[in-house]
Amino acid sequence: MKKIYRKTSIFSFVGGSIAAIYAIVFYFVWFKGFSVNGESLIVSGVSAISLLIAGLFFNNAQQNLRDETMAEIESDVHFENIDELILQWMPSFYPTMHNVNAAGISLFQILPTKRRPFARKLTAVKILSEGFILPATYDILDMKEELLASFTMWNNGNRFLLTLHSRDGKRIGYFEQWLTKSVLKNRGTLFHENDRVWRELRSNNMAGDIDVLDDKRKMTAKYRFGRFPYALHPAFEAEGVHNYIRFGSHISNEEKLAYTMIFFFWLKK
Repeated sequence: MKKIYRKTSIFSFVGGSIAAIYAIVFYFVWFKGFSVNGESLIVSGVSAISLLIAGLFFNNAQQNLRDETMAEIESDVHFENIDELILQWMPSFYPTMHNVNAAGISLFQILPTKRRPFARKLTAVKILSEGFILPATYDILDMKEELLASFTMWNNGNRFLLTLHSRDGKRIGYFEQWLTKSVLKNRGTLFHENDRVWRELRSNNMAGDIDVLDDKRKMTAKYRFGRFPYALHPAFEAEGVHNYIRFGSHISNEEKLAYTMIFFFWLKK
């Protein structure tokens, strides 16, 4: 979380500085009076102040946290030992998510693949980052940036298709979601690589809370927005809401990867 807060602080300071410079230039060059074009000056001024305050806030938050040790950064990811994840967006020009544990330590990350430089640049545009027109490929990497798995996202305007691959390129399964059936609540179907239905996923409410059950009615995954058991932990006190996943103890590593892919897609929307 320290790295996430540090980068959030930097982005806030840069954004606030740009807004402040714009407000100053606007005042001396284009400002004609508050009744004429004062709204632009007020908006840019308030934005500058808000972003600079946010920068100070997150800078203070990251200073109160310890640096991650090299052992934590270089440790291998063992999905069989991962029972829960807190999903955190990393400020970036590209969609980037860190998956952290209850202590606020980043375990692995999701970001557009660097193996396709041109396609990676396209993900800076929101609609293209969802695979519209051209499929968007994302890598699941550990904190040493070694490949754990990858998935491809494709949007044909009415159907979203997410295909999960292992690190050696073998297809693990895919998730299909129809836009017409998920306007208010996320819902879709996860399939095995042989097209056999793996899990049916459907949100409990518009906030996206979900409980995924297997054929024996045992919980395989649970997602909650806002309701979070570690809200008072120093690593998470700086944020008001959290995205929290808990996995069933009996599911495979591949199924955990599939849920991670799906929730990345849902939260990105």
